[in-house]
Amino acid sequence: MARLGDICTISSSNAPIPDNRIWLLNLDMVEQQTGSIISYNYVGNDDLNSSIIQFDTDNVLYSKLRPNLNKVVIPDRSGFATSEMLPLKPNASVLCREYLAAYLRSDSFVSWAVSKTAGAKMPRLGTKVLLDKEIPLPSLEEQRRISTVLDKVSDLIVKRRSQLDKLDLLVKARFGEMFGDQYTNPKGWETGTIRDVVSEVKYGTSRPAVEGGAYKYLRMGNITFDGHLDLNDLKYIDIPESEIEKCIVKKGDVLFNRTNSKELVGKTCVFDIDEPMVIAGYIIRVRVNKRVFPDYLSAVLNSQYGKRTLADMCKAIVGQANINAQELQSIAILIPPIELQRQFSQFVSQVNKLASNINCGLDKLEILKKALMQQYFG
Repeated sequence: MARLGDICTISSSNAPIPDNRIWLLNLDMVEQQTGSIISYNYVGNDDLNSSIIQFDTDNVLYSKLRPNLNKVVIPDRSGFATSEMLPLKPNASVLCREYLAAYLRSDSFVSWAVSKTAGAKMPRLGTKVLLDKEIPLPSLEEQRRISTVLDKVSDLIVKRRSQLDKLDLLVKARFGEMFGDQYTNPKGWETGTIRDVVSEVKYGTSRPAVEGGAYKYLRMGNITFDGHLDLNDLKYIDIPESEIEKCIVKKGDVLFNRTNSKELVGKTCVFDIDEPMVIAGYIIRVRVNKRVFPDYLSAVLNSQYGKRTLADMCKAIVGQANINAQELQSIAILIPPIELQRQFSQFVSQVNKLASNINCGLDKLEILKKALMQQYFG
């Protein structure tokens, strides 16, 4: 073990950078947990302000603000960053920066850092507290071996996630190919509104979650932005028999998030699980009639057309957005032949099975990575 401050310094760079092409890194450009750069922003010298630090490829950038977000960057080029990022410079004779970054991303370190933060609204880890932390210090050869193993697992995780993203794009492309544009209706399909294709529309319950409840409880966070059901972090709830039929969801129901910030309104997915669950009051449960398949309606609402339509509805709303059941049912849609919708639904089902297999592999990789980090860093 070694005290971090004894083998690593807070050291800005002074490497020359062209005045007209400076990489400026802000926290919102760093992906949580992985430290991957979401986008590169280049500016001129006149666009820099005093609240920045300079770094180079000898540094590891550690975000002291909200350490639970786990934003640790190994920069591949020189640049400037917000002063919320500490430019750590490891002593290369005893500590390699890839190993340092892996340690700072480990669950044990993140948990420790969160416990040491100060400030309620903008929690930060103090620099002195960070430098006083002890880090396991094997030989440089062992550090490089550990870093290589963790990098390989992380690369596989990234590839699995990329596969899932591509499957989502494949479904969207197939939707556009089969049904055309919802605005222009180039295939001349029958037109109508959501009201024409539903048999029942219900709100969920306003009852709170309880410890040890009888039913799993779906909330806004269980519907993803890309139209999937996420069963992580489930709560539980008890519901009287008299309310069960009102707020229970069954396989084939379309779930629509009706309220919250304007960015979150409209998240839609198909409930494709055999186990009945209960929905929260800010979710609308839609049961379709025989004119549409659930996968088709969900795809419409998750398409660019659906998102733009919902965004236009929200523009006139002041404060927290809310789209009620009547407004939802007023949205215009195309109603293609049911056999074509059936083919699309079968395609979605096949893609979902493939995605499920990839997710299983992804879960195993995540477990493996956590086990390795536990082994290496405690």
